[in-house]
Amino acid sequence: MGSRKDAYYPTDVRAVVALRSFLARRYPYLLGEWGPVLDACAGYGGLLEHLVDRTHRRAIERAPELFPELRTRVDQPIQGDGLDVALWPDDIALVVLNPPHDTKTQTAFARVALEYRREWSNEVGVAVLGLGTWARSQTFQRELVDAFGRPDWTLGHAFRLSCDGSGRGDSRTHEWSLWLPASCAHRDPWTRLEVMPCPDVDEAALETHARLAACPPTGVAL
Repeated sequence: MGSRKDAYYPTDVRAVVALRSFLARRYPYLLGEWGPVLDACAGYGGLLEHLVDRTHRRAIERAPELFPELRTRVDQPIQGDGLDVALWPDDIALVVLNPPHDTKTQTAFARVALEYRREWSNEVGVAVLGLGTWARSQTFQRELVDAFGRPDWTLGHAFRLSCDGSGRGDSRTHEWSLWLPASCAHRDPWTRLEVMPCPDVDEAALETHARLAACPPTGVAL
């Protein structure tokens, strides 16, 4: 789930497939082997659908209008505010988020995820898709890096994300900030950078993204 003028768009499938390829190559155990993967602002569930098998998906979404589509991708999603950590399952290995792209909301979701990670002795991975300007902002440094440490990876894209499903690239830069579980985090005192190539994506998945992005349900305000 990201944002646009009406505050909603499904996560670009290519960004998810690129992340999955990176994790499969370097940290495959985060794709379900160590435990389920949670999206706490799941929208239609597209991020989880293209990241892990259905048995490993956990979702929280507050907009009831999205649940008919969400339930086709995730079993027993939770309706509620993803910022309420009391709703979060206690067996999560990886948290993935694409919150609405305003600074306040991006930071709030990332901070809750990192607090959850710290509660579990930092043995939970956290991956947040956000604007590049946010990841280099004073807010990101003060609220996240100073409080929880630098992300282990910044994962950029060698392509522009399509935020509205049109296939036209957004003029803004988006990147994943990835904090690894402590037991597999590297010991370098800096954040590693990788620019991920544009992956091959099934045409049907792109058509579904375009359909869902073009027709946000009435009343959604995320």
